[in-house]
Amino acid sequence: MQPTSPKIQLLPQALADIIAAGEVAERPAAVVKELAENSLDAGARTITVEIIGGGSELVRVTDDGGGIPPEDVKTAFLRHATSKITRRQDLERIGTLGFRGEALAAISSVSRTQMTTKTQNAASGTRVFLEGGEVTEFEPCAARSGTEIEVRDLFYNTPARRKFLKTDRAESGEILRIMTRLALSRPDIAFRYIRDGQPEFSTPGDGKAESSIYSVLGRDFLLALTPVVFSSEDSGTQDSAKITVTGFSSDPEQLRGARTSQYFFVNGRSVKSARLTAAVEAAYKNRRFVGKFPACVIYVAVSPASVDVNVHPQKTEIKFLYENEVFSAVYHAVLSALDGKNSLAQPVAQQQSTSTHTDTASTAVPAEAEAPSAPVPGSTYYTAPSSESRGGYFLKQPDFVYNPRVFADVPNEFLQNASAGEPEIPEPEAEPAAALLQPGLNAVPIPEYRYVGEFFTRYIAVETGDSLVIIDKHAAHERMYFDAMKESAANSAAGAATQELLLPVVINVSGEDLDALEQNTELLVSVGFVLEAFGSKSLTVRAVPADIAFADIAATIEELAENLTNGKFSAEKRIDEALATIACKKAIKSGTGSDPKELDTLIAAVLSGAVTQCPHGRPVKKVWTKGDFDKMFLRI
Repeated sequence: MQPTSPKIQLLPQALADIIAAGEVAERPAAVVKELAENSLDAGARTITVEIIGGGSELVRVTDDGGGIPPEDVKTAFLRHATSKITRRQDLERIGTLGFRGEALAAISSVSRTQMTTKTQNAASGTRVFLEGGEVTEFEPCAARSGTEIEVRDLFYNTPARRKFLKTDRAESGEILRIMTRLALSRPDIAFRYIRDGQPEFSTPGDGKAESSIYSVLGRDFLLALTPVVFSSEDSGTQDSAKITVTGFSSDPEQLRGARTSQYFFVNGRSVKSARLTAAVEAAYKNRRFVGKFPACVIYVAVSPASVDVNVHPQKTEIKFLYENEVFSAVYHAVLSALDGKNSLAQPVAQQQSTSTHTDTASTAVPAEAEAPSAPVPGSTYYTAPSSESRGGYFLKQPDFVYNPRVFADVPNEFLQNASAGEPEIPEPEAEPAAALLQPGLNAVPIPEYRYVGEFFTRYIAVETGDSLVIIDKHAAHERMYFDAMKESAANSAAGAATQELLLPVVINVSGEDLDALEQNTELLVSVGFVLEAFGSKSLTVRAVPADIAFADIAATIEELAENLTNGKFSAEKRIDEALATIACKKAIKSGTGSDPKELDTLIAAVLSGAVTQCPHGRPVKKVWTKGDFDKMFLRI
């Protein structure tokens, strides 16, 4: 019997809305982003975001914006209803963050949503309640000017989608990332973020970029930055091609171990851009080691007509009409700043020399410090209140009682990025290369060889028989460390070998990095790290993997946090991938010369075949025979 095709028919509107909601409200963080951006577009000067249960129980966004007239309230929850564009040409000059008219319709269709809103001149406000996208209550009410939206029980009517949400802690971490970028994008707006009843951060909204950076990312982050400024306005460029670049970038001596602290904003919109990242890092050429990355908060202003913001569903990726010009502007802006080295830390360091502080986690930037001369967004310092402490610590050790007073007398020089430099803590001696070899290696035949030399402070040349072997010493040493740590972890119930620090080291991290580390307690303990939360933007390091250099501790933690945040560690190989990250930091660095005697065991490991590739899969050697060279020089 010939099969018949099912009849094609239109989906019911309610079902279509639920399906479409997945493109807009795929997780609580997306709800926060859409609602907060609507508040910005409504002209709000103060925005408060509150969440409970990772946002799945409650997301509440309150603003003092323009509000919605009663006759438009129901329309606002219809798909493709928007006040931001009216004709096709408007798409070519989008100046608002939201413009598709899908957010409220999508969010309300998969939640229980309540909106209370009032325009400034109205005698009363309006309250509307929707369940699954259907209006169940609509009435006038007493309200203040602005809008408050409560989204409860997200995905209550789509359990299949709800079960794929991550843990409350993970969802909260993603919301923190969204809020961090929103707060940095608009220093002129006062943002307040509250999680499960506890304040996470609050920005003053004074229009000064450094105020927002201080409030959201912390004092140490701010002090490691150099002001950046560039404008093509006086170059005779057409209006549509004018570019302005302002913000901050790391002092070359204050680079980080990952790219998680790079923030880019184009016309007030937080974006991801490989082009902008490349432009910033190009300015640091010959100023940074491999594996070190600048932190930055860069604001780019261009004509709206020269940017396409509609190339990604979440509007986080953009396309420039004048890509080369934007790259050049950002590159030269950062390069000029680095050449001038106008570091924000300089005036503060001078001021600190005449005063002492005991609460290193909450010391405010002095208001009387001299302002940087560059006309970046905001040019004076802001004295912020001390940040809220999270209390307790998250990598708990048996028989240890957390006592905040333990850290009260930690000298200021023990803080990462402090102007006094690194503390004089005895650094562990590097483990002899022989100790890194796998058991039984000495039983493997090792061919006779002659050490020829080292070149580019990265590779070593070894002659053996009729072959010349070129070895990547970092890759080989990295593999040796990885194998040794993996074996140690496998043979011990406590995980990889750990060494306690004589004094705890305090390092500054972003709130999102702190969340990523907090969510992966067991993994970090298994690879040798014992960390404690110290305020909302710092942590103390009490123990580290054996033989890691003191100078590499912060960079290793930053890279682990980036990989955890971005999901680069697979569920099946998380421990191996974390150990590979640590091994990379512990191994001989490219660009560092080596004593030939130190390389004997490494060479033996490679020539014996015990080490063939680094933990990330790169080869550790390349072999050329005498015949290869004879052919190259036309001898045969």
